[in-house]
Amino acid sequence: MSQNYVTNGGFKPLPLPEKGEDLQQGRQYKLDPVARGAIEDMYGMAGVPAIIECLLAKRPATRVDSTSTNLETGEVRISPPILLPCQHETFRAFQAHKRHLKFTIDLARVHEMRPFYAKAHKVSNRAPAQAREKKAPRVLDLSMFQL
Repeated sequence: MSQNYVTNGGFKPLPLPEKGEDLQQGRQYKLDPVARGAIEDMYGMAGVPAIIECLLAKRPATRVDSTSTNLETGEVRISPPILLPCQHETFRAFQAHKRHLKFTIDLARVHEMRPFYAKAHKVSNRAPAQAREKKAPRVLDLSMFQL
């Protein structure tokens, strides 16, 4: 079991952050209906579970330069630079036994789309005007059953 779950009191999925740099690898995140709708429209993946696991956090492309110095001889050794490609937010969602989806999403784009989806997923608690009116109960006319 990951130390993240032991230290915070058990299983508590985190809300999806606005930026991909804020993700923690190995943590589970909760998708709200707005994010699920945005994922379905962007990638055509319907039925994504509400809880997903972060495999990789977003990282920009980087260049790593390393130099080492021998303190006894004063020799400086410069190794060739290492170019690391950019890394997108990668998630895994479990669907069934031995079946899971692995996908990447751009959290900044999902956050930009929230205002468009926010009104679509709100449920109105008000009933239609016809349903609010109480109608008088119908009374069965028993004269039709008499001979």
